[in-house]
Amino acid sequence: MHPQKASSNCRNALATTRSTGSPLVALPSPGDTASTPPPPAGPPLEDTLFYVAGERARPLRTRDEIARYYREAFESVGSVDIAEATDVSTEAGHDGGRAFFRFRFAGRDVGDERFDVDIRISMFARISDDRWVLVHYHESSPGSF
Repeated sequence: MHPQKASSNCRNALATTRSTGSPLVALPSPGDTASTPPPPAGPPLEDTLFYVAGERARPLRTRDEIARYYREAFESVGSVDIAEATDVSTEAGHDGGRAFFRFRFAGRDVGDERFDVDIRISMFARISDDRWVLVHYHESSPGSF
């Protein structure tokens, strides 16, 4: 799967983590809050998975399906020379937070063909069991002005 043809969701998150050794956006530690509310009723947030990759016909619902998708998307990446987040805006409260940013991911695939992905990303997270849990992720291509 070529990087520009695959959904860039996984490539963006993993490329930044691999290239910088840190997550895309660092939110404050849940321990920094004065009081953390109890987790919402129902199944744990991280067990309620619904991952929709644009090029797939059906959503991915299990950790194994999502992990396999990430592995397949990275198989064709040979090297990365740009992995940057810009226009970053974050906001965190006592029970959750959100981040908005633009992400550029570029390099060469295993066949030495150049790829360059430029997207906008929004993420929403909640605090569950004293840790941040991603509950929503969206990406879109920036329009030209």
